[in-house]
Amino acid sequence: MQYQSYIDSGKMDKTKELGDNFQRNLKEMVKGLQANIPDVGIYIWNFGEDEDTHNTQHTIISSNVFDKLGNNRSVGEWIFDAVNGDVKTYGLELLD
Repeated sequence: MQYQSYIDSGKMDKTKELGDNFQRNLKEMVKGLQANIPDVGIYIWNFGEDEDTHNTQHTIISSNVFDKLGNNRSVGEWIFDAVNGDVKTYGLELLD
């Protein structure tokens, strides 16, 4: 979200409004993925949510891939399951 703010405005801001915009864009992207890729797997979490802005850590880059971020599954487990034919989607309710 901060990087998108930088691309849009040249400032690395993080506000509730920017977070809300990021979430709207993510929701649209997820709809597009689901419409165009049969049985796509998606993992969304609210790890590290800021109390004031409700912004979250939105990438796994700065975390341990084996931390359980939501739905009692880690990203590592989610990927392992998918590679072995058990593709799941978690966290779509967080987009509403």
